[in-house]
Amino acid sequence: MANNSFISTSDLDFDSYRNNLVTYLKNQAIFQDYNFDGSNISVLLDILSYNTTLNAFYLNMVGSEMFLDTSQLRESAVSHAKELNYIPRSRSSAHATVTINANPGDASASVVIPKYFRFSTTINGNPYIFTTDEALTVTSTNNYAITNINLYEGRVLSEYINKNTVDTRFILSSANVDTSSVEVSVYATSTSATANSYTLATNLYGLNANSQVFFVQGYGNNQYEVVFGNGTTGRQVQIPNLIKVTYRDTSGLDGNDASAFTAVDNLVNSSSTNFQPTVTVTASSSGGSEREDISSIKFNAPRFYATQDRAVTKQDYISLVKSNFPSVQAVAVYGGEELISPDYGSVYLSIKPYFTTLISDTLKNDILNYLSDRTVLSITPKIVDPDYFYIDVVTSVFYDPTNTTLNINDITSLVRTSISSFSATNLSDFSSNFRYSKFISSIDNADNSIEGSDTTTRMIKRIAPTPTVSTNFTIDYNNVLNTNLKSSTIISNSFTYTLNSIDYTAYLKDDGNGIIVVINQLNDATIDTVGTINYTTGELALNNFTVTNYTNYISIYANIFNNDITLTTNQILNIEQTDVTITVSTTQ
Repeated sequence: MANNSFISTSDLDFDSYRNNLVTYLKNQAIFQDYNFDGSNISVLLDILSYNTTLNAFYLNMVGSEMFLDTSQLRESAVSHAKELNYIPRSRSSAHATVTINANPGDASASVVIPKYFRFSTTINGNPYIFTTDEALTVTSTNNYAITNINLYEGRVLSEYINKNTVDTRFILSSANVDTSSVEVSVYATSTSATANSYTLATNLYGLNANSQVFFVQGYGNNQYEVVFGNGTTGRQVQIPNLIKVTYRDTSGLDGNDASAFTAVDNLVNSSSTNFQPTVTVTASSSGGSEREDISSIKFNAPRFYATQDRAVTKQDYISLVKSNFPSVQAVAVYGGEELISPDYGSVYLSIKPYFTTLISDTLKNDILNYLSDRTVLSITPKIVDPDYFYIDVVTSVFYDPTNTTLNINDITSLVRTSISSFSATNLSDFSSNFRYSKFISSIDNADNSIEGSDTTTRMIKRIAPTPTVSTNFTIDYNNVLNTNLKSSTIISNSFTYTLNSIDYTAYLKDDGNGIIVVINQLNDATIDTVGTINYTTGELALNNFTVTNYTNYISIYANIFNNDITLTTNQILNIEQTDVTITVSTTQ
C-alpha cells in the first residue's frame, strides 16, 4: 500500500503541494540521496504541483457554481433560480403618461393610432424612442384627443424562429428585453398568412392541452427563453410551426425623465394625407430600471419560492412586489389593525422606488392589480406613500494637525463623506433607526488625526402646502421630544404668512406648553396660533394652516429627548448634505 502520510490537506496551495511531493520522495528508497532541487526533477515537481493546484481551483469553482448561495456566475444563479420558479427581473421600460391630439385637419370621423406608433425624445442629450403598446382610436367627438395614454421606452423588435426539430429552443437574442412586453404569435408554417396569439402564463393553474400560452424563463447571463406547453399543460408547438416573438429592447434606467415627445411616424386622414399627432405630457417618464444583479437573484429567489405566488404573510407581499416590479427598492407592509384608527380587513404597503422618493399613480395601480388575485379573500391591499424625515446635523470636529498632512478643508471633506456614507449604509430604508453612538463613531473615524467631536442632531419634517390654501397636517415624530432646552422644542424655517391683509416673514415654534404659534421674524412677536404638539408622543398637528409663499418647502425641526431616533413602520430617515453643518478646528 502506498504511504500517504506525507499528504496534508490543511494548506492547499502550490508551495504546499510541492513540499509534500519533495517530502514523499525523500522518504522512499528509490530516489534516496537524490538532490530534489536538481534541475530536471525540480521541473517535474513544478508541473505536478501546478496541475494539482489548477485541478483544486477548478473543482472548487465547479462546486461553488452547483449551489445558489455560493455561485459566482450570473448564469449559474439564473439556472438555480429556475428550479425555484423564479424569473430574474429584466430591464424595465420607462413610461410616460400623455395626452395625444391627432387632429387630422379634415372631416375624418375617427383616426386610428396603430400599436407601436413611435415618438422620439431627448434625455441628457441622447435620443430615445417611445411607443404605444396598443392601438388607439380618436374621434371627432373628443376633438381627436385621447388622455392618460402610456408611452413606453424602447425599440420594438421581432424575432422569427422556425421549429424544425423537437429540441428547437426559443432564446431571445437581445440582452435588453423588457419581459413584460413579450408577445408571441404562432404560424402553422412559414408561409401562413394568419397566426394564433399566445398569452403569457406564470403558473400551470387552469391550463389544459389546448391552452395557447407561453412561459418566459431566464437563460444564460442576461438573456431570456420562451417556453411552450408540452401538450398536457399548454398547447405544444408543432413542427414546422413558425414562431414570431415581439418585444421592447429597452435602455432601462436611462429612459427616465423624458418630458417632451415628437411623433416619428405618420397618420393618414380620410383624404389620404399624412399628418403627425402632437403630445402633451401629463407625467414625465419614470419606472425604467436595470436588470436584476446576481446578489439580488440569490436573495429574492428563495423568498419568492416561499410565497408560492400568494400573498399571505408580510414577507409574501414584500417578495412578490420586489420580484415583479424592478423599480421598487424597498417595501414596508403592515396590517390595518395596527393603525391608530384601525382599518380591519386591509393590508397597507408603503413603497420606496429607486432614485426618487415616491412611486407614480400608474405603478400603484399596477401593483394593486397584480396583488388582487393573490391576496386572501376579504383582504384589501392599499398603498400609502413613505413618510420621509431628515436629520439636521451640526458638528464641531477637533483634529491634531501634527498627526496628518491634511488641512481643515480636507478634514471637512472627509467628515462630510463619512456622514454621507453613514446615511446610505445605516438609514434610507424602512424602520432603519438612527443610532447616535454609531453616527459619532463614523465622524471620529473619518481620519486618524480626529481626536473628538461635539455633535447635535434634530429631526426634520418637510411639508409643501399649497400657497393660500388652508391645509391640515399631522406629523408624527414618533419620539419623546426634549423640552429641557433654552431654545424651542419645535421651530421651522421662514415663510410668508398673511393675517388681516398684512404679509409677515414668519416661522413656527412651540410656546413650551404644547401650542404651535406663528412668530413674526422681525420682532419675535406671536402672530397666530395654528396647532398643537404632544411632547410625549411627538405628534404635531397643524390646523387650517395657510401660508402665502415659501421657498421649496417648509422644514419643521424637532429636538428629540434621546439622541437615538426610532421610526414607525412606513417612516424613512435620511441625512442630506444641505442639512449638515461642519466646523473643523485644531487641538493646538
